[in-house]
Amino acid sequence: MTFEQIELLRRTESDAAESCRRAAAVIVGDPLTRGTVLAFALEHDEQAAAWGRVGTTRAEPMETGLEPDACASSTTALSELRRQAELAVRRYGEAMERLPPPYASLARTHRNVWLRQRAWLGARLSVQRTFGRDSAV
Repeated sequence: MTFEQIELLRRTESDAAESCRRAAAVIVGDPLTRGTVLAFALEHDEQAAAWGRVGTTRAEPMETGLEPDACASSTTALSELRRQAELAVRRYGEAMERLPPPYASLARTHRNVWLRQRAWLGARLSVQRTFGRDSAV
C-alpha cells in the first residue's frame, strides 16, 4: 500500500508539472502570472523527483492534469490548476494519515507547497474576475 500511495503522489506531481506548462502556454500578456505558473511546474518536477527516489516509477497516462484543449483563457487555465490543487491537497491529507512517519513528513512538506499555490491561484483568480483581466487564446 505504501508504494501505491507514493506512486499516486509522484504521478500527481508529474501531472501538475505538465498542467502548469500547458496553462502557461495559454497565459499571454501577463508575464508575472505566466512566470509564477512556470515556477509552480518546477516545484512539481522537484516533488515528483523526490517521490521517485523513494518509490517506483511507472509510465502511466495523466489522470488529473489539464487536457491540451481544456483551457480557452488564462482564467480557465488558472481555475483548472486550482481544481487540481484541491484534489492534490486532499490526496496529500489522506497520504499523511496512511504513510509511515518519514514519508508522512515528506507528504506534509509537499502539501504545504500545494496549499501555498492554491492560495495564490485563488487570489489571482479573484483579481482577474474583479478587474475583468483575461487573455483569450
